[in-house]
Amino acid sequence: MRLYIDKENILAFMSGRNEDIDLFDESVRLIKKGMEVYYNFPKSEILSDPVLVTWFGRMKGDGVKFDSKFCPDATVKPERPVKSNFYNEYDSDDRSSIYLLNIEENTCNTIKDKRSILIGRPGDELEIFKILLKIPNRERLMIKISSWSEYLPKVPLTDAIICDNYYFKNYNTYRKNDNELIRALASIPKDSFSLVMIIEESEVHRSIDLEEECKRIKELISSVSKLSKKKCSVTLMTTYSIHSRHIVTNYYRVSPTSCVHLKDNGLKRDANIMIEVHTDPQSLDTTKELIKIFQDIAKHPIRIFGDRKSNFINFD
Repeated sequence: MRLYIDKENILAFMSGRNEDIDLFDESVRLIKKGMEVYYNFPKSEILSDPVLVTWFGRMKGDGVKFDSKFCPDATVKPERPVKSNFYNEYDSDDRSSIYLLNIEENTCNTIKDKRSILIGRPGDELEIFKILLKIPNRERLMIKISSWSEYLPKVPLTDAIICDNYYFKNYNTYRKNDNELIRALASIPKDSFSLVMIIEESEVHRSIDLEEECKRIKELISSVSKLSKKKCSVTLMTTYSIHSRHIVTNYYRVSPTSCVHLKDNGLKRDANIMIEVHTDPQSLDTTKELIKIFQDIAKHPIRIFGDRKSNFINFD
C-alpha cells in the first residue's frame, strides 16, 4: 500500500505521539512493514528540522519492507491545490493509497464526506491509521456473521469486484438474500461506485436473466448509495475459469470459502471467511495477482453485460 505524506503531517504526527503512544507505535510498525512511503518534499529537507531527523531515524532498521521515495515540489501527489475529485484519474494502486496532506480543512472534509479514499490533514494521522488497524485481519466462521453490513469494514471505497461462481446458482436463495452483500458495499461510497461481478457460466439458474439482473443491480446501487446512475457502473461477466470466491475492494480483500449468500444457503458449519488488509504486502500481492486473473477473464468472457467500466479492470 502507498502512503503519500506531506512534511507538515510528519511534524504533526510526531508531536501528537504522546496522546496515544501505543497507537503511535502500532502505526509506525504498520508503515514500516507494509507501506511504500512517498514523501511530498525533497530528501534534502530532512535536516531542516530535528523532528524530521527523528522520524527518519524511526523509519530505518528491521521491519522496513520498502524503499522511501521523495517528490520534489514539481511532482507532489496529488497536485496542488488539491481538488476534491483528485483521484478520478488515478489507477487502482493510487485509489488504494493513504493521503496525509497539508490542505485546507474544507477541502479535506469534502473529500472525506465522499467516503472514497483515506485522507487526512495534519493532526489526523492517528485517526487514519486506527481505521486500518481496526480491520479484523483474522478468520471467522461464516455462520457467525449475522449480516454483511455488520461484517464488512467501514472503510472508504470506489470499487469492488465480487467473484463467486455460485452467486446466481440457486434462484430462491438469490432472491431471499436480495443482493445483501452489494447493498452493504454500495452504502459506503458517496461519490462514485464501480462493481464488477464474475460468475461461473455453468452455474447460472435457468430462471435468471443475467442482463436483467445487471440492470436491477445498478438500480439497487443507485438507490442504496443515493448516487445517480451516471455515478454507478455495473459489469457482469461469466467464465469457465474460476473456482474460489473473492471480494476485492480498495483497501482490503475478503475470502469466503462458501457462497457469499448468508441466508438459507445451507452453509456448512466449517465454512470460514477472512479479511486480508492491503497493509500486509503478501495480501496485497495476492490481490494484485487476482486482478490480473480477472483482467484476463475480461479479455475473453463467455458473456458480458453492463457498463464495461472499472477502475481496477480494463475493458476493450
